[in-house]
Amino acid sequence: MKRHIRALARSYYSQAISVRWIYVTTRAGARGGLFWQLVARYYGHKLARRFGIYVSHNATIGPGLMLPHPVGIVIGEGCSIGDNATIYQHVTIGRRSRNDPRYPVIGGNVVLYPGAVVIGPVRIGRFARVGANQVVSFDLPEGSVVAPPTALPIDMRNVPGTQDGREKIA
Repeated sequence: MKRHIRALARSYYSQAISVRWIYVTTRAGARGGLFWQLVARYYGHKLARRFGIYVSHNATIGPGLMLPHPVGIVIGEGCSIGDNATIYQHVTIGRRSRNDPRYPVIGGNVVLYPGAVVIGPVRIGRFARVGANQVVSFDLPEGSVVAPPTALPIDMRNVPGTQDGREKIA
């Protein structure tokens, strides 16, 4: 029982620390002056070293951000994320190319599942859900769900017991 409580506390602690460092990075980056820029860079480097998270100090992130698995998250320079957003591991949010000055705007209560990529001048409405490994390069209205198709077998010729993709009939 103690082991489970410690594991739960450790996971909560790592999530809380990563979110706290993200807020320090973005809030300090929004202020002017050399001191606050150095503070933002310091916490940005700590995020990159400990969790593999890159958050630009120019990003705007609302309160209530949840990171259940804070690993491999990239949030670009001008991105805007609303209140109570949930971002899972390996999510990328940013602009389409180096020459494109437009960034995504993500509404409140949005969930981005593992591996989601949101690129370009995209607006994601409130309460939207983006499924695992989806690339979103178009606007999503409020409450919409983008999910991948289910896994289907493509080629069954190499499976024993089948003939040309069909089951053998005795």
